[in-house]
Amino acid sequence: MKGCTSDAMSGDADPHALRHYATYPERGWFVGAFDEAALVACYANVSPISGVGLIDGAGTNEAHIALSVVIPALAPGNAAYLAFARRIDDDIAFHRQWDPARSGVAELHWSGELGLLGASGTARLVALLRQRFAFARDARWSVSLDWRVAHDETLLDTLVLSGFAQLELRGGAAPTQRLDDIGGGTRSSALSPDVGEQGPMDAERWRLPELVALARTHGFASVGTVLEYGAGPCGPRGVAPGAPRSPGTLQTLDALIAARAMRIRLQTRCTRADVLAERVALVERLHASGYVQLGIDDYAQRDDPLVSAQRFGRLVCKPFGLSSRATRCVVPLGPGAIGATADTYFQHLEEVPSVPVRSIAGRKVYAPGLRGWRLSADDAIRRTVIQSLATNFFIDRQAIELAHNIEFSDYFANEIRVLRRCANAGLLSLEDDFIETTDAGRVRLDNLCGIFDRYRHLRHTWLRSLAGTARTLEPLLMDH
Repeated sequence: MKGCTSDAMSGDADPHALRHYATYPERGWFVGAFDEAALVACYANVSPISGVGLIDGAGTNEAHIALSVVIPALAPGNAAYLAFARRIDDDIAFHRQWDPARSGVAELHWSGELGLLGASGTARLVALLRQRFAFARDARWSVSLDWRVAHDETLLDTLVLSGFAQLELRGGAAPTQRLDDIGGGTRSSALSPDVGEQGPMDAERWRLPELVALARTHGFASVGTVLEYGAGPCGPRGVAPGAPRSPGTLQTLDALIAARAMRIRLQTRCTRADVLAERVALVERLHASGYVQLGIDDYAQRDDPLVSAQRFGRLVCKPFGLSSRATRCVVPLGPGAIGATADTYFQHLEEVPSVPVRSIAGRKVYAPGLRGWRLSADDAIRRTVIQSLATNFFIDRQAIELAHNIEFSDYFANEIRVLRRCANAGLLSLEDDFIETTDAGRVRLDNLCGIFDRYRHLRHTWLRSLAGTARTLEPLLMDH
Protein backbone atom coordinates (compact mmCIF):
# COMPACT_ATOMS: atom_id res chain seq x y z
CA MET A 1 0.00 0.00 0.00
CA LYS A 2 2.97 2.34 0.00
CA GLY A 3 2.38 5.40 -2.08
CA CYS A 4 -1.43 5.28 -1.73
CA THR A 5 -3.24 8.54 -1.03
CA SER A 6 -6.22 8.69 1.26
CA ASP A 7 -9.51 9.91 -0.13
CA ALA A 8 -11.08 10.66 3.23
CA MET A 9 -10.99 14.41 2.76
CA SER A 10 -12.98 14.42 -0.46
CA GLY A 11 -16.60 13.75 -1.27
CA ASP A 12 -19.68 13.53 0.94
CA ALA A 13 -19.99 11.54 4.16
CA ASP A 14 -22.41 10.77 6.91
CA PRO A 15 -23.46 13.94 8.75
CA HIS A 16 -23.07 12.42 12.21
CA ALA A 17 -19.80 13.30 13.94
CA LEU A 18 -18.06 10.74 16.08
CA ARG A 19 -16.97 11.70 19.58
CA HIS A 20 -15.58 8.82 21.60
CA TYR A 21 -14.21 6.53 18.89
CA ALA A 22 -14.59 3.41 21.04
CA THR A 23 -15.66 1.76 17.79
CA TYR A 24 -14.41 2.89 14.41
CA PRO A 25 -16.49 3.00 12.33
CA GLU A 26 -19.22 3.63 14.88
CA ARG A 27 -22.29 1.44 15.15
CA GLY A 28 -24.38 3.82 13.02
CA TRP A 29 -22.64 2.34 9.99
CA PHE A 30 -23.00 -1.33 10.91
CA VAL A 31 -24.71 -3.21 8.12
CA GLY A 32 -27.33 -5.94 8.21
CA ALA A 33 -25.42 -7.93 5.61
CA PHE A 34 -23.08 -8.94 8.43
CA ASP A 35 -24.46 -12.39 9.24
CA GLU A 36 -23.44 -15.55 11.04
CA ALA A 37 -21.10 -16.58 8.23
CA ALA A 38 -19.24 -13.27 8.59
CA LEU A 39 -19.02 -13.81 12.35
CA VAL A 40 -17.61 -17.31 11.88
CA ALA A 41 -14.90 -15.90 9.61
CA CYS A 42 -14.01 -13.28 12.22
CA TYR A 43 -13.80 -15.79 15.08
CA ALA A 44 -11.65 -18.04 12.89
CA ASN A 45 -8.94 -15.36 12.60
CA VAL A 46 -8.94 -13.86 16.08
CA SER A 47 -5.91 -11.96 17.32
CA PRO A 48 -5.75 -10.04 20.61
CA ILE A 49 -7.54 -6.71 20.93
CA SER A 50 -4.77 -4.72 22.54
CA GLY A 51 -2.53 -1.72 22.51
CA VAL A 52 1.18 -2.26 22.16
CA GLY A 53 1.15 -4.44 25.27
CA LEU A 54 0.05 -4.68 28.86
CA ILE A 55 1.20 -2.58 31.76
CA ASP A 56 -1.01 -3.75 34.61
CA GLY A 57 -1.88 -7.18 33.28
CA ALA A 58 0.22 -9.39 35.49
CA GLY A 59 -1.41 -12.80 35.30
CA THR A 60 -3.64 -11.74 32.42
CA ASN A 61 -3.68 -14.09 29.48
CA GLU A 62 -4.19 -12.50 26.07
CA ALA A 63 -6.24 -15.57 25.17
CA HIS A 64 -8.93 -14.42 27.61
CA ILE A 65 -12.08 -12.65 26.49
CA ALA A 66 -14.24 -9.75 27.63
CA LEU A 67 -18.01 -10.02 28.15
CA SER A 68 -20.33 -7.09 27.49
CA VAL A 69 -23.80 -7.64 28.97
CA VAL A 70 -26.70 -5.30 28.19
CA ILE A 71 -29.79 -5.38 30.42
CA PRO A 72 -32.96 -4.32 28.56
CA ALA A 73 -35.96 -2.59 30.10
CA LEU A 74 -37.82 -5.48 31.74
CA ALA A 75 -41.50 -5.66 32.54
CA PRO A 76 -42.24 -6.41 36.22
CA GLY A 77 -42.55 -10.02 37.24
CA ASN A 78 -40.53 -13.21 37.29
CA ALA A 79 -41.67 -14.21 33.80
CA ALA A 80 -39.88 -11.21 32.28
CA TYR A 81 -36.65 -12.16 34.02
CA LEU A 82 -36.92 -15.78 32.89
CA ALA A 83 -37.41 -14.67 29.27
CA PHE A 84 -34.38 -12.39 29.54
CA ALA A 85 -32.26 -15.10 31.20
CA ARG A 86 -33.26 -17.48 28.38
CA ARG A 87 -32.06 -14.95 25.82
CA ILE A 88 -28.72 -14.51 27.62
CA ASP A 89 -28.29 -18.27 27.78
CA ASP A 90 -29.09 -18.55 24.06
CA ASP A 91 -26.56 -15.82 23.28
CA ILE A 92 -23.94 -17.67 25.31
CA ALA A 93 -24.63 -20.95 23.52
CA PHE A 94 -24.57 -19.21 20.16
CA HIS A 95 -21.15 -17.60 20.64
CA ARG A 96 -19.58 -20.55 22.44
CA GLN A 97 -19.89 -22.63 19.29
CA TRP A 98 -16.56 -21.06 18.34
CA ASP A 99 -13.38 -21.52 20.31
CA PRO A 100 -12.50 -17.87 21.08
CA ALA A 101 -15.76 -17.37 23.00
CA ARG A 102 -15.02 -20.39 25.18
CA SER A 103 -11.95 -18.78 26.71
CA GLY A 104 -11.67 -17.57 30.29
CA VAL A 105 -13.08 -14.13 31.09
CA ALA A 106 -10.67 -11.31 31.94
CA GLU A 107 -13.23 -8.47 31.81
CA LEU A 108 -16.95 -8.27 32.48
CA HIS A 109 -18.98 -5.13 31.85
CA TRP A 110 -22.69 -4.63 32.53
CA SER A 111 -24.84 -1.77 31.29
CA GLY A 112 -28.52 -1.04 30.75
CA GLU A 113 -31.48 -1.14 33.10
CA LEU A 114 -30.05 -2.77 36.21
CA GLY A 115 -32.60 -0.89 38.29
CA LEU A 116 -35.33 -2.95 36.64
CA LEU A 117 -33.32 -6.14 37.03
CA GLY A 118 -33.03 -5.52 40.76
CA ALA A 119 -30.88 -7.20 43.38
CA SER A 120 -32.36 -10.67 43.06
CA GLY A 121 -32.21 -10.62 39.26
CA THR A 122 -28.61 -9.41 39.44
CA ALA A 123 -27.58 -12.28 41.71
CA ARG A 124 -29.29 -14.82 39.49
CA LEU A 125 -27.70 -13.46 36.32
CA VAL A 126 -24.23 -13.51 37.92
CA ALA A 127 -24.80 -17.13 38.93
CA LEU A 128 -25.71 -17.98 35.32
CA LEU A 129 -22.54 -16.34 33.99
CA ARG A 130 -20.34 -18.09 36.54
CA GLN A 131 -21.93 -21.39 35.56
CA ARG A 132 -21.26 -20.84 31.86
CA PHE A 133 -17.82 -19.19 31.95
CA ALA A 134 -14.51 -19.56 33.78
CA PHE A 135 -13.41 -16.20 35.20
CA ALA A 136 -9.76 -15.27 35.64
CA ARG A 137 -8.72 -14.79 39.24
CA ASP A 138 -7.98 -11.11 38.61
CA ALA A 139 -10.88 -10.47 36.20
CA ARG A 140 -12.10 -6.87 36.06
CA TRP A 141 -15.82 -6.51 36.82
CA SER A 142 -17.37 -3.15 35.96
CA VAL A 143 -20.93 -1.86 35.80
CA SER A 144 -22.60 1.26 34.41
CA LEU A 145 -25.58 2.19 36.60
CA ASP A 146 -28.28 4.81 36.22
CA TRP A 147 -27.68 7.35 39.01
CA ARG A 148 -31.40 7.39 39.80
CA VAL A 149 -31.26 3.84 41.17
CA ALA A 150 -27.80 4.11 42.76
CA HIS A 151 -29.47 4.89 46.10
CA ASP A 152 -30.61 1.24 46.30
CA GLU A 153 -28.20 -0.10 48.90
CA THR A 154 -29.40 -3.68 48.48
CA LEU A 155 -28.52 -3.53 44.79
CA LEU A 156 -25.12 -1.95 45.57
CA ASP A 157 -24.35 -4.66 48.13
CA THR A 158 -25.38 -7.37 45.68
CA LEU A 159 -23.12 -5.96 42.96
CA VAL A 160 -20.12 -5.75 45.30
CA LEU A 161 -20.67 -9.22 46.75
CA SER A 162 -21.02 -10.61 43.22
CA GLY A 163 -17.56 -9.32 42.31
CA PHE A 164 -18.13 -5.92 40.69
CA ALA A 165 -15.37 -3.51 41.71
CA GLN A 166 -15.78 -0.62 39.27
CA LEU A 167 -18.96 1.47 39.10
CA GLU A 168 -19.86 4.31 36.75
CA LEU A 169 -22.92 6.44 37.53
CA ARG A 170 -24.57 7.67 34.36
CA GLY A 171 -27.64 9.74 33.55
CA GLY A 172 -30.77 8.43 31.94
CA ALA A 173 -34.47 7.97 32.38
CA ALA A 174 -35.50 6.70 35.78
CA PRO A 175 -37.12 3.27 35.82
CA THR A 176 -40.66 3.29 37.18
CA GLN A 177 -40.61 -0.21 38.63
CA ARG A 178 -37.93 -2.83 39.19
CA LEU A 179 -38.24 -6.56 38.79
CA ASP A 180 -38.22 -7.19 42.55
CA ASP A 181 -39.37 -3.68 43.64
CA ILE A 182 -37.09 -3.54 46.66
CA GLY A 183 -38.13 -0.92 49.17
CA GLY A 184 -40.98 0.51 47.10
CA GLY A 185 -40.84 3.01 44.24
CA THR A 186 -37.33 3.89 43.16
CA ARG A 187 -37.86 7.39 41.83
CA SER A 188 -39.50 8.88 44.88
CA SER A 189 -36.79 7.60 47.21
CA ALA A 190 -33.97 8.54 44.85
CA LEU A 191 -34.78 12.23 44.58
CA SER A 192 -35.65 14.92 47.06
CA PRO A 193 -39.28 16.12 47.25
CA ASP A 194 -38.52 19.32 45.37
CA VAL A 195 -36.53 17.77 42.53
CA GLY A 196 -39.60 17.80 40.32
CA GLU A 197 -39.26 21.57 40.09
CA GLN A 198 -35.71 21.29 38.77
CA GLY A 199 -34.40 20.29 35.40
CA PRO A 200 -33.12 16.70 35.07
CA MET A 201 -29.51 17.86 34.88
CA ASP A 202 -29.89 19.96 38.04
CA ALA A 203 -31.32 16.94 39.86
CA GLU A 204 -28.41 14.84 38.67
CA ARG A 205 -25.89 17.37 39.93
CA TRP A 206 -27.67 17.53 43.28
CA ARG A 207 -27.38 13.77 43.79
CA LEU A 208 -24.13 12.71 42.16
CA PRO A 209 -21.55 13.55 44.88
CA GLU A 210 -23.72 11.94 47.56
CA LEU A 211 -24.21 8.82 45.46
CA VAL A 212 -20.48 8.54 44.72
CA ALA A 213 -19.76 8.67 48.46
CA LEU A 214 -22.52 6.12 49.12
CA ALA A 215 -21.11 3.69 46.55
CA ARG A 216 -17.64 3.99 48.06
CA THR A 217 -18.98 3.09 51.50
CA HIS A 218 -20.43 -0.08 50.02
CA GLY A 219 -17.01 -1.29 48.92
CA PHE A 220 -16.55 -0.40 45.25
CA ALA A 221 -12.83 -0.03 44.56
CA SER A 222 -13.47 2.59 41.87
CA VAL A 223 -16.48 4.88 41.49
CA GLY A 224 -16.76 7.16 38.47
CA THR A 225 -19.49 9.33 37.09
CA VAL A 226 -20.71 11.19 34.04
CA LEU A 227 -21.02 14.94 34.61
CA GLU A 228 -23.17 16.82 32.15
CA TYR A 229 -22.47 20.46 31.40
CA GLY A 230 -24.21 22.95 29.15
CA ALA A 231 -27.88 23.77 29.54
CA GLY A 232 -29.34 21.72 26.71
CA PRO A 233 -29.00 20.93 23.04
CA CYS A 234 -28.38 24.57 22.12
CA GLY A 235 -28.39 26.29 25.48
CA PRO A 236 -30.88 28.79 26.89
CA ARG A 237 -31.92 31.79 24.87
CA GLY A 238 -30.46 35.11 25.71
CA VAL A 239 -27.07 33.76 26.85
CA ALA A 240 -24.07 35.28 25.13
CA PRO A 241 -21.79 32.83 23.31
CA GLY A 242 -18.78 31.84 25.38
CA ALA A 243 -20.43 32.59 28.71
CA PRO A 244 -20.57 29.75 31.27
CA ARG A 245 -24.24 28.81 31.49
CA SER A 246 -24.55 26.25 34.28
CA PRO A 247 -23.30 27.95 37.43
CA GLY A 248 -23.76 24.80 39.50
CA THR A 249 -21.49 22.57 37.42
CA LEU A 250 -18.17 23.71 38.89
CA GLN A 251 -19.56 23.34 42.42
CA THR A 252 -20.77 19.85 41.59
CA LEU A 253 -17.37 18.97 40.17
CA ASP A 254 -15.72 20.18 43.38
CA ALA A 255 -18.11 17.99 45.38
CA LEU A 256 -17.32 14.97 43.18
CA ILE A 257 -13.61 15.54 43.67
CA ALA A 258 -14.15 15.80 47.43
CA ALA A 259 -16.14 12.54 47.29
CA ARG A 260 -13.07 10.95 45.62
CA ALA A 261 -14.67 10.01 42.33
CA MET A 262 -11.99 7.94 40.59
CA ARG A 263 -13.09 8.73 37.04
CA ILE A 264 -15.11 11.65 35.70
CA ARG A 265 -16.47 11.86 32.18
CA LEU A 266 -17.52 15.26 30.89
CA GLN A 267 -20.55 15.14 28.63
CA THR A 268 -22.70 17.72 26.90
CA ARG A 269 -25.69 17.44 24.62
CA CYS A 270 -24.78 20.76 23.05
CA THR A 271 -22.87 20.61 19.77
CA ARG A 272 -21.96 24.28 19.56
CA ALA A 273 -18.75 25.87 20.74
CA ASP A 274 -20.48 28.44 22.93
CA VAL A 275 -20.19 25.98 25.84
CA LEU A 276 -16.45 25.74 25.29
CA ALA A 277 -15.68 28.24 28.07
CA GLU A 278 -17.51 26.06 30.56
CA ARG A 279 -15.66 22.97 29.42
CA VAL A 280 -12.32 24.75 29.69
CA ALA A 281 -13.15 25.78 33.27
CA LEU A 282 -14.07 22.21 34.19
CA VAL A 283 -10.91 20.80 32.62
CA GLU A 284 -8.74 23.34 34.42
CA ARG A 285 -10.34 22.39 37.73
CA LEU A 286 -9.75 18.69 37.06
CA HIS A 287 -6.11 19.27 36.18
CA ALA A 288 -5.62 21.44 39.27
CA SER A 289 -7.05 18.62 41.39
CA GLY A 290 -4.61 16.06 39.99
CA TYR A 291 -6.83 14.31 37.44
CA VAL A 292 -5.29 13.03 34.22
CA GLN A 293 -7.04 13.16 30.85
CA LEU A 294 -7.52 9.64 29.49
CA GLY A 295 -9.40 10.32 26.30
CA ILE A 296 -11.67 12.78 24.58
CA ASP A 297 -13.96 13.23 27.59
CA ASP A 298 -12.50 10.96 30.30
CA TYR A 299 -10.42 11.98 33.32
CA ALA A 300 -9.07 9.84 36.16
CA GLN A 301 -7.05 10.12 39.35
CA ARG A 302 -3.34 9.52 38.95
CA ASP A 303 -3.42 6.15 40.75
CA ASP A 304 -6.02 4.73 38.36
CA PRO A 305 -4.64 1.67 36.46
CA LEU A 306 -5.74 3.25 33.19
CA VAL A 307 -3.40 6.18 33.82
CA SER A 308 -0.47 3.77 34.12
CA ALA A 309 -1.54 2.09 30.89
CA GLN A 310 -1.79 5.42 29.11
CA ARG A 311 1.69 6.41 30.25
CA PHE A 312 3.08 3.54 28.21
CA GLY A 313 0.69 3.98 25.26
CA ARG A 314 -1.26 0.86 26.14
CA LEU A 315 -4.82 2.03 26.52
CA VAL A 316 -7.31 -0.03 24.51
CA CYS A 317 -10.62 1.30 23.16
CA LYS A 318 -13.31 -1.36 23.47
CA PRO A 319 -17.01 -0.99 22.70
CA PHE A 320 -17.84 -0.58 26.40
CA GLY A 321 -15.03 1.90 27.11
CA LEU A 322 -11.34 2.22 27.86
CA SER A 323 -9.35 -0.80 29.01
CA SER A 324 -5.76 -1.77 29.72
CA ARG A 325 -6.24 -5.47 29.04
CA ALA A 326 -5.55 -7.42 25.90
CA THR A 327 -8.35 -9.89 25.12
CA ARG A 328 -9.09 -12.15 22.19
CA CYS A 329 -12.50 -10.62 21.63
CA VAL A 330 -15.47 -8.92 23.25
CA VAL A 331 -18.45 -11.29 23.38
CA PRO A 332 -21.83 -9.50 23.45
CA LEU A 333 -24.74 -10.79 25.55
CA GLY A 334 -28.20 -9.29 25.47
CA PRO A 335 -30.19 -7.11 23.04
CA GLY A 336 -28.16 -4.29 21.51
CA ALA A 337 -24.85 -5.51 22.95
CA ILE A 338 -21.75 -4.82 20.84
CA GLY A 339 -18.97 -7.35 20.39
CA ALA A 340 -15.59 -7.02 18.74
CA THR A 341 -12.58 -8.85 17.44
CA ALA A 342 -9.36 -7.18 16.34
CA ASP A 343 -10.80 -6.26 12.94
CA THR A 344 -14.58 -6.47 13.36
CA TYR A 345 -17.44 -4.94 15.33
CA PHE A 346 -20.82 -6.65 15.54
CA GLN A 347 -24.04 -5.96 17.39
CA HIS A 348 -27.03 -8.02 18.51
CA LEU A 349 -30.35 -6.80 17.20
CA GLU A 350 -33.09 -5.98 19.69
CA GLU A 351 -35.34 -8.73 18.37
CA VAL A 352 -34.47 -12.38 17.81
CA PRO A 353 -35.86 -14.75 15.18
CA SER A 354 -39.12 -16.40 16.25
CA VAL A 355 -37.94 -19.87 15.21
CA PRO A 356 -35.00 -21.72 16.82
CA VAL A 357 -32.23 -22.07 14.28
CA ARG A 358 -30.55 -25.18 15.59
CA SER A 359 -29.99 -27.49 18.47
CA ILE A 360 -26.94 -26.55 20.55
CA ALA A 361 -25.86 -28.48 23.63
CA GLY A 362 -29.03 -30.54 23.46
CA ARG A 363 -31.58 -27.72 23.29
CA LYS A 364 -33.13 -25.42 20.71
CA VAL A 365 -31.40 -22.04 20.61
CA TYR A 366 -32.71 -18.76 19.25
CA ALA A 367 -29.70 -17.17 17.60
CA PRO A 368 -29.41 -13.38 17.88
CA GLY A 369 -29.87 -11.28 14.79
CA LEU A 370 -26.61 -9.55 13.82
CA ARG A 371 -25.34 -6.49 12.09
CA GLY A 372 -21.76 -5.32 12.00
CA TRP A 373 -18.73 -4.03 10.18
CA ARG A 374 -15.54 -5.72 9.01
CA LEU A 375 -12.73 -3.20 8.90
CA SER A 376 -11.03 -2.58 5.57
CA ALA A 377 -7.29 -1.96 5.44
CA ASP A 378 -8.03 1.77 5.36
CA ASP A 379 -10.37 1.47 8.37
CA ALA A 380 -7.67 -0.35 10.32
CA ILE A 381 -5.07 2.32 9.57
CA ARG A 382 -7.42 5.12 10.54
CA ARG A 383 -8.53 3.38 13.73
CA THR A 384 -4.89 3.06 14.80
CA VAL A 385 -4.25 6.75 14.15
CA ILE A 386 -7.50 7.98 15.71
CA GLN A 387 -7.26 5.87 18.85
CA SER A 388 -3.62 6.79 19.40
CA LEU A 389 -4.57 10.46 19.18
CA ALA A 390 -7.71 10.00 21.31
CA THR A 391 -6.04 8.11 24.15
CA ASN A 392 -2.33 8.94 24.00
CA PHE A 393 -2.62 12.46 22.49
CA PHE A 394 0.09 11.81 19.94
CA ILE A 395 0.70 9.97 16.69
CA ASP A 396 3.99 8.19 16.09
CA ARG A 397 4.20 8.41 12.32
CA GLN A 398 7.06 5.96 12.03
CA ALA A 399 5.21 3.36 14.12
CA ILE A 400 2.14 3.72 11.90
CA GLU A 401 4.27 3.28 8.79
CA LEU A 402 5.92 0.13 10.12
CA ALA A 403 2.65 -1.38 11.37
CA HIS A 404 0.65 -0.77 8.19
CA ASN A 405 3.30 -0.56 5.44
CA ILE A 406 2.44 2.95 4.28
CA GLU A 407 4.20 6.25 3.80
CA PHE A 408 2.36 8.46 6.29
CA SER A 409 3.00 11.74 4.46
CA ASP A 410 1.67 10.29 1.19
CA TYR A 411 -1.27 8.37 2.62
CA PHE A 412 -2.50 11.28 4.72
CA ALA A 413 -1.41 14.11 2.42
CA ASN A 414 -4.82 15.81 2.56
CA GLU A 415 -5.08 15.46 6.33
CA ILE A 416 -1.56 16.84 6.89
CA ARG A 417 -2.56 20.07 5.13
CA VAL A 418 -5.35 20.46 7.70
CA LEU A 419 -3.00 19.52 10.55
CA ARG A 420 -0.67 22.36 9.58
CA ARG A 421 -3.54 24.78 10.06
CA CYS A 422 -4.15 23.22 13.47
CA ALA A 423 -0.49 23.67 14.33
CA ASN A 424 -0.67 27.35 13.33
CA ALA A 425 -3.72 27.68 15.57
CA GLY A 426 -1.83 26.24 18.53
CA LEU A 427 -3.81 22.98 18.73
CA LEU A 428 -0.92 20.60 18.07
CA SER A 429 2.76 20.38 17.19
CA LEU A 430 4.30 18.76 14.12
CA GLU A 431 7.83 17.72 14.90
CA ASP A 432 9.74 15.10 12.94
CA ASP A 433 7.90 11.80 13.30
CA PHE A 434 5.50 12.92 16.03
CA ILE A 435 2.16 14.71 15.92
CA GLU A 436 1.27 15.77 19.47
CA THR A 437 -1.67 17.76 20.82
CA THR A 438 -1.25 20.84 22.98
CA ASP A 439 -3.38 21.66 26.02
CA ALA A 440 -5.64 23.73 23.78
CA GLY A 441 -5.86 20.85 21.33
CA ARG A 442 -6.95 18.38 23.98
CA VAL A 443 -10.05 20.47 24.60
CA ARG A 444 -10.96 19.92 20.94
CA LEU A 445 -9.64 16.37 20.73
CA ASP A 446 -12.79 15.01 19.10
CA ASN A 447 -12.35 17.47 16.24
CA LEU A 448 -8.69 16.59 15.78
CA CYS A 449 -9.59 12.90 15.62
CA GLY A 450 -12.28 13.77 13.10
CA ILE A 451 -9.65 14.99 10.66
CA PHE A 452 -8.64 11.35 10.15
CA ASP A 453 -12.22 10.07 10.21
CA ARG A 454 -13.20 8.87 6.77
CA TYR A 455 -16.89 8.82 7.63
CA ARG A 456 -17.26 12.16 9.35
CA HIS A 457 -19.22 14.97 7.76
CA LEU A 458 -16.47 16.52 5.65
CA ARG A 459 -18.25 19.79 5.02
CA HIS A 460 -18.33 20.60 8.71
CA THR A 461 -17.83 24.32 9.40
CA TRP A 462 -14.95 23.61 11.76
CA LEU A 463 -13.05 21.60 9.15
CA ARG A 464 -13.80 24.17 6.46
CA SER A 465 -12.29 26.88 8.61
CA LEU A 466 -9.13 24.80 9.05
CA ALA A 467 -8.84 24.20 5.32
CA GLY A 468 -9.39 27.90 4.63
CA THR A 469 -7.47 30.96 5.76
CA ALA A 470 -7.95 30.90 9.55
CA ARG A 471 -4.70 31.49 11.41
CA THR A 472 -5.75 32.24 14.99
CA LEU A 473 -7.41 30.09 17.63
CA GLU A 474 -10.59 32.15 18.02
CA PRO A 475 -12.18 31.52 14.58
CA LEU A 476 -11.67 27.78 15.03
CA LEU A 477 -13.58 27.77 18.28
CA MET A 478 -16.56 29.86 17.26
CA ASP A 479 -18.51 27.05 15.65
CA HIS A 480 -18.31 23.34 16.43
